[in-house]
Amino acid sequence: MDSDNHTSAGVDPHTVMMFSGHRTASMLKRYHIIALDDLRRAAERGSAYAPGHRAVVTFPMRTRRERAE
Repeated sequence: MDSDNHTSAGVDPHTVMMFSGHRTASMLKRYHIIALDDLRRAAERGSAYAPGHRAVVTFPMRTRRERAE
């Protein structure tokens, strides 16, 4: 399990840094890649939290490689 998976699982970033050997938060952040599906889930959670508030959320179009997966 890599640091992205630990972070996504909700493990405290400081704990992930100690476990993975990242010495600074900037190193951990540099290698934490956010997937488009994660952004979509975050938007859905935010909409569910404040159902009366309408926000416009846009996402970049998927590349051919992403569509093929």
